[in-house]
Amino acid sequence: MEKPTLKDYAKAAEIGVSKKYVDQRMEELDWSLERAITTPVGTSWEGQEKHTKMYVLAEKNNISRSTFFRRILNGMTPYQAATEPKGFSNYIPLAKANGIKDKTLYQRVKRGMKRFKQKRYLIPNKNKKSPLRGPCKCYRISYNTVYACLRIVRTK
Repeated sequence: MEKPTLKDYAKAAEIGVSKKYVDQRMEELDWSLERAITTPVGTSWEGQEKHTKMYVLAEKNNISRSTFFRRILNGMTPYQAATEPKGFSNYIPLAKANGIKDKTLYQRVKRGMKRFKQKRYLIPNKNKKSPLRGPCKCYRISYNTVYACLRIVRTK
């Protein structure tokens, strides 16, 4: 590995790279001499400045900055993070047609219901004022299971 000369340090100083930073790049980061003295400070850092064009696209699609960067951290590509609609916007009209509020839909998903592999999560609850509502919710028993058991008990 070659050592930088005073001319190399001067060339690096012209673009704002200090002597200490050139040495650090070469020793700790194993950069070549040419790369260490010609790369400006901050260009290898992958921060929020990296996705400014995609963030503008995300703003056009009504996606907030925090949602955009959270999606990238969760593994989406920047284009997907900027263009995919928020939440379950595809399912909200169907849920509203069935009399389900969007907040209810989000809560059903939050509680662990799978992402609409079956459309039954978009069907309104027929037994909204059922006396069994509290116990069923506590023990995570479906209403259908409870009512099926009650039908069996009544027939005996």
